[in-house]
Amino acid sequence: MSAATVPTGPVSPVSPVTSEVTEAAVVVAVEVVAVRLGPPEPDPRDGAPLRLGTVEVEVTEVLKGRVDASAGDRVEVPVAIRSDADLWADAAPGRRYVAFCDAGPHDPAVLLAAGRCRQLAQGDVVDDVRAVRAAQRRHPTTDRLLAEAWERRATAGEVWARYVWSTAREALRTHAGRLDRLLATAEDPATRFDAQRAYLVAAYEDMTVTGEFPAPARARLVRAMLRSALDPRLRDLRPTLLGTWAPNLVGAPLPLPLTPDDVFGPPGAADGPGAGDAEPAPRGAALRDAVAAELADPRDPATTSPALLAWLQGRP
Repeated sequence: MSAATVPTGPVSPVSPVTSEVTEAAVVVAVEVVAVRLGPPEPDPRDGAPLRLGTVEVEVTEVLKGRVDASAGDRVEVPVAIRSDADLWADAAPGRRYVAFCDAGPHDPAVLLAAGRCRQLAQGDVVDDVRAVRAAQRRHPTTDRLLAEAWERRATAGEVWARYVWSTAREALRTHAGRLDRLLATAEDPATRFDAQRAYLVAAYEDMTVTGEFPAPARARLVRAMLRSALDPRLRDLRPTLLGTWAPNLVGAPLPLPLTPDDVFGPPGAADGPGAGDAEPAPRGAALRDAVAAELADPRDPATTSPALLAWLQGRP
């Protein structure tokens, strides 16, 4: 489900947010040594151009699970490339990847091929994976994990963020203070952009898909999105926050849409309803006014959102 989709019928009780590290049976970091592809030939299934060959990789680290290979070993991975969307389609010598694989034979050539390898991430996520694996071995309490998310906000990325949300999810759903702390991490200007986006997407998708979070939690997320959208450093994320995610979140019947007063409190309120100690400024009426001014400013097309402006003004 995309982050722009809001259900209109019965919602699923199963959270759509998962951790790729938790879900994978094997996680391996590799570097491409060579790519050997034959000339295009017709795919027997439909005649589309198909290139067969191998990608030679060197294992740099086994991060999770059992693999019959160690750091420094080289592996020939069979590949079949039909389009740029295929696994290993963008492989080139020197590129580093982290492979998230399903359970199966311990042969790395099998694990790293399409069918067993569910995702190839860019190699720079390796530090996130190491942080997740270290946390998994420690079994931290929810409060300790949220504290670590705050401490790592400047260095940890999206893989870490999805792990934090999926691991702490039940505590975030049932304890407003904990949700407040994590969203404060997501909003903080020092938080890495990819982690900030991952936290907000995780919260948005979980709340809209499952319908299990109470209205004050959804209102808190709206405020986090709006405050984030006021930050010009977020560039490409701002139109999505204001034009899609926030309007969808306030309008979703879960069971009732959110009103501006649900989000900001009554006109003149100093704080939003249920604002926690961790929630940053601006709050309440100050946030309402700041968002209204941003939406009404024609000089910044990135913050144009007729739907959100109509909601803010109480218009259908």
